[in-house]
Amino acid sequence: MTIKYFINAALALFMASIISACGSDQANSGAPTESGLPAPPAKPDNVSSQDLSAGIEAMKTRVLRTVDALAKVERTRAFRYFMHPSMEKDAVIEFDVSGLSSVTLSPRVDLDAKCMKDPNAGVVEMSYALDDATPTSVLVDRDYDQLLDIEVNQSKKLTVAVNQGNGTVTCDWFGLGVLNVQTQ
Repeated sequence: MTIKYFINAALALFMASIISACGSDQANSGAPTESGLPAPPAKPDNVSSQDLSAGIEAMKTRVLRTVDALAKVERTRAFRYFMHPSMEKDAVIEFDVSGLSSVTLSPRVDLDAKCMKDPNAGVVEMSYALDDATPTSVLVDRDYDQLLDIEVNQSKKLTVAVNQGNGTVTCDWFGLGVLNVQTQ
């Protein structure tokens, strides 16, 4: 056996321990990203994929900034923005909403069977704010299915931030859908 074999084995064990300790490895997290990661077993979405696709298409050139936390903020195959907070850092996305009159946000948490057993899993606090206004906060868990209609007239920026919500980042697989993008 060569030293290269031992190094590769040690690296594999190290990565496996990180993944299992975190409980949120993106490759196994169920985060259905465009980069080809697997989709989770999920509850039915309350929004049609056509509406989500149209919304993400309308907003894709309006993304001003993202702040990655435990995972990269990225588009999913389910036409949502995957945002996974960490204990130290919120996941953030900012949109240019100038020239728009309204948008609808569709926040959602997806869990796989393993995470469904943990009542603390998949709870986040999402906040959103226009320009520099005081943010509005919403607790989003595995059962949340509300749509948030936001009037953005005269605003330039919509910021959405997601934190760990309940003191744990276990399976906080948050997906932000944007739909009903209306121009002025």
